[in-house]
Amino acid sequence: MNTTEYPVCGKTFSICQLYGENYLVFDEEKGRFTVTYDNKNCNDCFLMPIEAWCGLTEELFQMFGASYWLILQKAGEGAGRISARSFQNVDTGKIAEAIKIGFNGISRWGFGRYKLKELDIQNKHVVFELHDSIFECCANDNEYKRFVEEQHFLVGFYTGLFSALFEKKMRCTRARVGNNDAKPYYRFELNPEFEVCNGTSRIVDNQERCTQNIY
Repeated sequence: MNTTEYPVCGKTFSICQLYGENYLVFDEEKGRFTVTYDNKNCNDCFLMPIEAWCGLTEELFQMFGASYWLILQKAGEGAGRISARSFQNVDTGKIAEAIKIGFNGISRWGFGRYKLKELDIQNKHVVFELHDSIFECCANDNEYKRFVEEQHFLVGFYTGLFSALFEKKMRCTRARVGNNDAKPYYRFELNPEFEVCNGTSRIVDNQERCTQNIY
């Protein structure tokens, strides 16, 4: 990453190039960060130390017990759904290329480094790996290991993201791969969520629900 001082409209901004035409901008006057995607879409953001995130997760566990995972996952879905807006200028026919770019190489959200393994746009099927995860790095601290390894937020995040991209309700599963002899990574798989409606199995639309028989 290259950081430079960049004058804009009489003000000085610190510019950090993430990759391609994607930048992290710091407004020294306001003390705020902005992420610019493809030099077009700008989103305000803030930085949270991973230790603070683990403390947040632990507090949810203390307050809500085993149900804390559902809160994290639903929060992740909302974050993923909104984050899909960074793909908003991509034509429907080019969504596959956008996913290939977004999920190969470093994560635009700072989660780690992606490797896209399978992509089937027609059947809405995606498999990718997350290496060097920021959450896995924090897992070296045994105090918080339980919270970071379960990855409920990321499961929700990718569920929300791909549900928005495909305009269908998606289901995300994850597995932690590796042992003491190999550096672990996470494998995420997304497929459409199905339901049984009047005896017929069908893919669930984002805004539509027929019955409770979801699998």
